[in-house]
Amino acid sequence: PDGIADRYRHEGIDGVVGLGGGSCLDTAKVVAVMLAHGGKLREYLGPDKVPGPGLPSVMVPTTSGTGSESTPNALFIVDGEKQAVLSRHIMPAVAIIDPELTLSVPPHVTAASGLDALVHAVETYTSLGATPVTEMYSLRAVELIAASIRSAVWRGNDLAARSDMALASYLAGVAIANAGTGAVHALAYPLGGRYRVSHGVSNALMFPYVSEWNIPADLPRFATLAKAVGEQVEGLPLRDAALRFLRGIEAIIGDVGVPRSLDELGIARSELPVLVEGAAKQTRLLKNNPRVLSKDDIAAIYTKAWR
Repeated sequence: PDGIADRYRHEGIDGVVGLGGGSCLDTAKVVAVMLAHGGKLREYLGPDKVPGPGLPSVMVPTTSGTGSESTPNALFIVDGEKQAVLSRHIMPAVAIIDPELTLSVPPHVTAASGLDALVHAVETYTSLGATPVTEMYSLRAVELIAASIRSAVWRGNDLAARSDMALASYLAGVAIANAGTGAVHALAYPLGGRYRVSHGVSNALMFPYVSEWNIPADLPRFATLAKAVGEQVEGLPLRDAALRFLRGIEAIIGDVGVPRSLDELGIARSELPVLVEGAAKQTRLLKNNPRVLSKDDIAAIYTKAWR
């Protein structure tokens, strides 16, 4: 965003339109701030570093994934780490969500971005910051994605499926803005920052392993989520019903064809200490997680992801 802001700083710009996937929208949100207040990206990294509203902005997502059009977050790779601008002042004035803009998104991008939205929905539902209001948004997003992501990936011209995915992405973004995400994101961040694994793929890869860790901490919520992803849970003991959630998400991940292990990404096991240190730094995310993680716990989860 620094180069874009420098280029247009003296052009009399009175508004910014972001068109594209999450990275494009995040960039546009921060450019709107920089054109209004000056400075460089590094000055705005972290919570509440933006002094006031930026230029009016309009966000037009062309993928169904990050929900950036409805969040106060903008993520960037800085010094080899995922870092975020976090401020209500970067919220767009208008979001235009047109599922027809997603019809040409190829299957692998549809899968990765759609699973990103699913992670958002699940993590905000189980977040320690969840409220009765955010829970409604999160759970509906899970239901929509579970029912539609396969069709959106493999029959890309299915407008009904694309519409459901676009709505779900937005709803999950609203939930993020109010409840926050958790350990899936914390463990995914080092994969994106150090190895340039896309955000959707890194989230999807860590999703089952972190979920397995979290389930014992909140059996009722995960039992509800199991039903939301299409699993039959009626008549099952609560623990068995909660564990069905794992089966449901592993089926979705397998059906849409994203990488399922760190080996597939070519990440060596010798990188474990670096990954653990990177994830442990993400205290903003870890504090929302329903189950506490030590560094040893994080290491154990990463180790399961090599298979």
